[in-house]
Formats: sequence, structure tokens, C-alpha cells
Amino acid sequence: MRYYSQIKFLPFYAVSVLPMSVLYLISAVLFYVVYYVKGYRKQIVRENLRKAFPYKGQMELAQIEKKFYLHFCDIAIESVKTLTINENEIKKRLVVRNPNLIRHYLDRQESILLYTAHQDNWEWLVYLSLYFKYPSYTFYRPLQKEGTL
Repeated sequence: MRYYSQIKFLPFYAVSVLPMSVLYLISAVLFYVVYYVKGYRKQIVRENLRKAFPYKGQMELAQIEKKFYLHFCDIAIESVKTLTINENEIKKRLVVRNPNLIRHYLDRQESILLYTAHQDNWEWLVYLSLYFKYPSYTFYRPLQKEGTL
């Protein structure tokens, strides 16, 4: 029973060893399934886009919607890649701008708080330790249904 919890991740490991170019092809297929076949959370995405961009027309919103789903699938596939990605590959993809500014405070043993936006793959922030010798902790607020906190 103990090994079952590890064995169930074997397919993800098998996929994660594939080169990024192949993974992005898988992402394109995943996009087709998620967007056209399953229609995963399409109404929620459309409603959110209408609220965020009330001045945009239907055609432009439809383009943004598709780009969102393409990006969403890329992030899902890139997150699987974290299982086996090597240091050189992650450093090509996770770039820390102005690391000396951060090091300045850390070297003085001052606590700092970094905020990041949901741009590109925020899951890769677990690799900050490649840039800084200090521990980092990640926290987030789970998505909530409207009207609940």
C-alpha cells in the first residue's frame, strides 16, 4: 500500500522526461480536449473576461479566451515537467531580475516578502533556491466561490 502512493505518479514522471518541444505539442492536444471537447469552466472564463474587459467585443473576448486556455494547458504541462527538469533548463525559464536587490536584504538577515503575479508559470517559484541560499516559503489563497471568504 505504501508504494501505491508513489506508483500512481509514474505516468506523470514518464511524461516529464520528454523534451519541452514534445510537451508543448502535448499541450496543444490538451488544449483541444479542454477547450473544444470538455469545455472546462468555459462559462466562468467567459463571464470573468466580460467583467474584466467590458469594453471589448465578442470576437476579441473569444481570442483572449482561447489564448487563456492555451496558456493554461502550457502551465499544466510545464508543472508536470517540474518532476524532472534540470537546473540549466529551469534557469533558462525562470529568470530573477535584480537578484542583487533581494540578496542585499537577505545578506543583512532581513526578512522580505516577494509578491508575484500569475504570469507565466508561477509553479516554478519552488526553484528560487537555485538563486538564493536562503529558504523561501510559498503561500497562496485558494480560489473561493463568489460571496464566500
